[in-house]
Amino acid sequence: MPQENIKIKALIWELKGLAVVLAAGAFIIAVLFGMIAMRKSSIETERAESEKNRVKTLVPVVVTELKSQPIEDVIFLPGRIEAWTNIKVPAEVGGQIIKTKDTPVDDGAIVKKGQPLLQIEKKDYEISLQDAKASLELARQNYNRTLQLVKKGVRTPADRDQDKSTLDRTTAAYEAAKLALERTTIRSPIDGTADNIIPEIGEYLKPGDMVASVLELDRMKVEIGIPEKDVDVVRQTSEGKEVSLKVDAIRDADDKPLFIKGKCNYISKQPLEQAFIYLMRLEVGNKDGRLQPGMFCEASVVRGVRPEAIVVDMFSILTKSSGEEENYYVYVAEEAPAAKGDNEKADAAKTYIAKRRKVELGIMMQRK
Repeated sequence: MPQENIKIKALIWELKGLAVVLAAGAFIIAVLFGMIAMRKSSIETERAESEKNRVKTLVPVVVTELKSQPIEDVIFLPGRIEAWTNIKVPAEVGGQIIKTKDTPVDDGAIVKKGQPLLQIEKKDYEISLQDAKASLELARQNYNRTLQLVKKGVRTPADRDQDKSTLDRTTAAYEAAKLALERTTIRSPIDGTADNIIPEIGEYLKPGDMVASVLELDRMKVEIGIPEKDVDVVRQTSEGKEVSLKVDAIRDADDKPLFIKGKCNYISKQPLEQAFIYLMRLEVGNKDGRLQPGMFCEASVVRGVRPEAIVVDMFSILTKSSGEEENYYVYVAEEAPAAKGDNEKADAAKTYIAKRRKVELGIMMQRK
């Protein structure tokens, strides 16, 4: 019996100890929950205060008032400037190039139509002309003599016809020799600028050899390739009208590129082979001679005009992807409703709220 009482007492003390531990644990848990509740309340209070302050704090932004305006749908295409006329001048007869008082002209010389460019040695051609002239005189005399003899019945009409044929052949030979002699002087076919004088003094030419080019530079042509998808619209909007051109190779005093106008006078009816682009040709005045063949330019070709468009700076547009689709947004400033007690300040300053709106992009324009 005493041992059983001892065990019972020991068990009672163990239970008391466990109860104390449980009570302490419950107290600690209660304290933790209290602290969490207080922290949560504090966070909610701070958040509410932050929201309150955020509403009251005005953020400075730049607001632009947008108005509808007409804009041009423009594509920018590269072009190449060339001489309006570029004639390759060939030698029409063979011979040796010689120097004369007026020939050969220098590259870059301003020449008139018919002005000598080069001279081929003409002695052989002068001899041929003299021979042809002598043959012509003899044939003419024989023909006239035959006519008289036919009238007297001494010669037959067949003899007359034979001598007439000989006269015609010698006349043609004389004219050919005369023309060949004239062609020993190679002349400019147009008013323009001599360029690329090829042969040297003493060089022998054959008929058909190219000897020079003559360029018409008072006006220039600009050739631009129009993509197939745009040619129909461009033909309607630009043919017969002026097109803006930018020439980077020519700079002004402020180192800015030259801007000029060219008149569209032709758009090809069929595309260039393999490239599948249509050729647009512009005519550009060049009285000051600043434009040079081979210069590149950029043409601003108008595809159409939007009479009432809203223009927004690209930096104002936000992009948000949704799967494979991209959506575009802008923030629009709308006047906020006046709070109670703020009516007196309404005229002094207005408060705006920025609201996000989805937009669709249209024409991409370059800054001027």
